Amino acid sequence: MVRPFALILTFLGLVSATTFAWNRLCGAVVGIETRLETPSPEVVISGEKGMQAMQAVLPGNLASDPLLVSFRFSASKLVRGPENWQDGRLHLEWLSSDGQLIRRDFLGSCWADNYSAMSQIILTPPDGANGARIHWENLGLAGTCRVEAFSAQTVAPRRSARAALIGIMVAWVAWAAALAGSFSRRCLLAGAVWVFAAWLTVLPGPWSFRLPLFGGFEGIRQMRTVEILDPAHFEPAPSYPMAVQAPNLLLRWKIQLKPLRPLLHGLLFFIPTLVLLTLIPWRPAALLVGILAGLIETSQWAIGFGFEASDLLDLTTDAIG
Repeated sequence: MVRPFALILTFLGLVSATTFAWNRLCGAVVGIETRLETPSPEVVISGEKGMQAMQAVLPGNLASDPLLVSFRFSASKLVRGPENWQDGRLHLEWLSSDGQLIRRDFLGSCWADNYSAMSQIILTPPDGANGARIHWENLGLAGTCRVEAFSAQTVAPRRSARAALIGIMVAWVAWAAALAGSFSRRCLLAGAVWVFAAWLTVLPGPWSFRLPLFGGFEGIRQMRTVEILDPAHFEPAPSYPMAVQAPNLLLRWKIQLKPLRPLLHGLLFFIPTLVLLTLIPWRPAALLVGILAGLIETSQWAIGFGFEASDLLDLTTDAIG
């Protein structure tokens, strides 16, 4: 009885340590903060008097470090189309030094009279980025959308938190090996495979952004220098119908092969299970992959994605895999 109790206690301790370090990944502030204090103009359906998309370049050089972003993007009587991209959409676009688009990071979508909002999200710039802008578009069939609130400030990664996370990952490998039965080479290798799978699917996961776990990022000081986004920064922009982009391969498969979602979830868990079975007995292998499935859904709930009925289907197909 002592061993299962010790494994459970250690598991809870590692979850707490991971959450503590993750929420302190960034701290020291550099540069300036850009803030929208009045709502943007509404974007209506394209026509003789309407504009389908707008954009605003963020003042200053905000692309040399990660950006801490918050926003509220709302719709008014916006009618969604039959395709999953036909609604209101907000992106942050990274620009090169000559103003060319490098990457679009999806922030949120809205329809009907709903809104999409985030209080804290960290976006990491791609290589070559030298500026950024926000871009919002109405791809629905009717109605309007607008950016009600937005702020962005540059933050610097904490080396101590990153080092702590590396140490915690090593501890997770040891924990998985102990659950597998011992600290032998095969069990440690199985633990490393399990942690690598968790790194791909749980934290940092397939996302191009970072969200806090169970609350908010800690220790990020507010900026003293503030640049205000005003109507002079807003301008008409091209729209991007059907552009549902995801920088991560797993997310692209999930979006583009949505009808095959159950099959993809089954395959996603069949592969690590098969690898673990070559290293350790089937009981601890099945237990480790089951814990992985639970961590995936729990982490998505912890960062604010909620838990829906479709997540129960995901867990079922994970188990089949």
